[in-house]
Amino acid sequence: MQKIWIIISVIIAAIVLAVALVPKRTIPTDDRPIIKIGATLPLTGNLAPVGNSIKEALLMAQSEIPKDSKYRYELIIDDDQFEIKKTVSNVNKQISVNKIDAVLTVYDAAMRSVAPIAEKNKIPSIGCAWGKEFPKNYQYTFKHWSKPETQSAHFFDLLRDKKIQSIVIFYSNIASTQELSHQLETDAKKNNVKILMSEYVNAGTRDFRAELEKVRRMNPDAIMMEMFEPEMGIFVKQAREAGLNIPYVSIDQLYDAYDKSALDGSEFVLSYDGTDEWKAKIARQTDLPISTCTANLYDAFKMLIDIYESADYKLSGEEAKNKLYEIKNYPSALGMNVSVDAAGIIDAPLVRAIIVDGKVIKKKGTQE
Repeated sequence: MQKIWIIISVIIAAIVLAVALVPKRTIPTDDRPIIKIGATLPLTGNLAPVGNSIKEALLMAQSEIPKDSKYRYELIIDDDQFEIKKTVSNVNKQISVNKIDAVLTVYDAAMRSVAPIAEKNKIPSIGCAWGKEFPKNYQYTFKHWSKPETQSAHFFDLLRDKKIQSIVIFYSNIASTQELSHQLETDAKKNNVKILMSEYVNAGTRDFRAELEKVRRMNPDAIMMEMFEPEMGIFVKQAREAGLNIPYVSIDQLYDAYDKSALDGSEFVLSYDGTDEWKAKIARQTDLPISTCTANLYDAFKMLIDIYESADYKLSGEEAKNKLYEIKNYPSALGMNVSVDAAGIIDAPLVRAIIVDGKVIKKKGTQE
């Protein structure tokens, strides 16, 4: 019996010694500096389809960062429901708590509310919004969308080809559409197009019967729709119920209509929404429809990654801002090379589109 215990003791000792001699596995530490990029998007509320489409594109862009990148990149996304108080609160929190290095926004109101915060804290802010005057006032604010004169030129080319000589326009009541309206009024005179009426519509408007009666009396060749949803859909529904069968035209806005089948046959000019290859790639990640600004903010995130990776040390906010101004001939997801101008604006041409069976179809031969 004693021999058995001796043997067992020897075996146990041998096992303990073998375990002790096995090299300890250590978890490698990642000591790369962290770059934090914030985004405030409407993930719930009326513009949730826009915000969630952009969110998926940003997550895809993050997943494409090489594993051997110089820095670690953290993406912080908060929901603002397209309410400016929440937008401001989100960005202030991301700056003070998350210590973000840059921020992304969507649409004019958000970009304008974030610009002074970004300027004060010296961090780049890249937005997807209309207009060109506003970014000139802020060195740290960049805008990835076509300029008003570019939008207007393509739009009046469409009207000329469609032999449309009179229009009424309905805008969402925001600063950038007011800027666009000034451009359209100037260019309408040059193109012999009569703008019979321009109406600014406040968010939350639900009754358009008075406006529709004005349109009926004026009998324009087309209605130009520059409203957001849900107001746009309500207008179109009430117009159909009232038997008003005037065709719709637009710069971009019809692309984001919830019920496109109600707009079948409508032709409009559209900012590029991404190459077929890029759209196929994002379709493998999500079945959400691609909204306006999705490819633009995907670009914005990739641009930030590229400028940080170009440096051998973590750039300050001012240095990152200066690097953004240097971007020229960048291979955009839109399908063209784009550049940042002296005002921080990225301009791009538009393409013609038509709604067929509830789907937006780009028309060939209008890519330039």
